[in-house]
Amino acid sequence: SQLRAIEGVVHRRVRECFGASYRLLENQRLGTAEYDAILQPLLSTSPDVIVEIKYIRRGFRQAWLRESAMRLVLAKELYDAQLGRHSIPLLLVIFSAEDASTTSEFLATQAKTQADLRLRGVTLRIEYIAEDAIPTMSCNELARLIFG
Repeated sequence: SQLRAIEGVVHRRVRECFGASYRLLENQRLGTAEYDAILQPLLSTSPDVIVEIKYIRRGFRQAWLRESAMRLVLAKELYDAQLGRHSIPLLLVIFSAEDASTTSEFLATQAKTQADLRLRGVTLRIEYIAEDAIPTMSCNELARLIFG
């Protein structure tokens, strides 16, 4: 599927850029939670990064983004509790090349979703990127995308 192919590109770039300092766990399960990617630092005490990858071809709704964000937060809480680790959740929304017109709509939805979650005491990062930008991103750009 298109999502699996895109996840593969993201995993490959992460390994190329951060393989010396992070262990990348792909498509993991813990209880009822599924994790597209988990980055665990090899040497530092930095938190793990749990990445949920979503691919959109055309448009999206705030309810979809909010539901995806909440599922990721629950998966993060399970991960931290079960493994005794501290993690940072990242919802990575990748849009198809045909759908570049929705950037301003996404940014408004992202801001509202993050504000709604903050009111509930929930913090997570939501990033948005074009699928065709991933293979050619520099490692510095990828670090900003993943680590903030």
